[in-house]
Amino acid sequence: MVLVALLAPPANPTVFGVQPGMKAAQIKAGFAPRGPVDRATWSTRTEDGMTVLAFACKAERRCFAVPQSAEFRLRDDRLIDAELTLDSVGAPEGLSPNVVAAEALAPLGRPAIKTSAAGRRTRYYLGSSWTIAWSIDGPDGRVKVAEDRFAPLTRAEAVAAGASDAGLDALPGARAYALGHAAIQSRALGEAAKHFEAVLATPKAAPLLKKPTRLVLAMVLAAQVKRAGRLDAPAKAQLKRAATLAPELKPDLDALQATLRP
Repeated sequence: MVLVALLAPPANPTVFGVQPGMKAAQIKAGFAPRGPVDRATWSTRTEDGMTVLAFACKAERRCFAVPQSAEFRLRDDRLIDAELTLDSVGAPEGLSPNVVAAEALAPLGRPAIKTSAAGRRTRYYLGSSWTIAWSIDGPDGRVKVAEDRFAPLTRAEAVAAGASDAGLDALPGARAYALGHAAIQSRALGEAAKHFEAVLATPKAAPLLKKPTRLVLAMVLAAQVKRAGRLDAPAKAQLKRAATLAPELKPDLDALQATLRP
């Protein structure tokens, strides 16, 4: 029993001084990047009904740290999702961002699953109510810290990669997203689209799951049209749906449509 306790992940992880559930004031006081951050700045904005607290340590201000920047999303002044950017250009001289990240994540033990795709390696750490993803892209990287019930996307990605699906059904829409993500990996685009549509149709799915699902579904629909290579009525409907889901993709969708013939 003692050995199990020692190997079990912490109930609430601490990464660079920050834990899920922290208030904004606690994040600002506790966030502990490596490097001098006296020239760093904090800003706040509202996005999708949530508060986003942003940290920036910019080289042009002669500020170098690991992480170099971070965004903390808060719901009712409680941290539910954080994204920490590991930038080799913005790191203090002599510090490797991913070495620093490895040291920061060491207390979590071994990752539950590792993945590698297109040169990016990702390690997922799973707790009883949280998921952490550490992505390594050459000398740079990113650390995502998510409280599963409010930000289940990272847990769903881990399950799609082969991690345990224990507790996934308690997160509305998460299993459908995991199935869709796995279908993309298998190049089954039609199947993926159905799963992502199921996520959007789930009434209680978290906003932080539905928002990225809209973008991914739009990209899947566009990929289906490109694969088919013709601009028939179904293709037009798919492109229209994609533009509705992700208006930011409209220029790319228009460009795709211009290359197709009826």
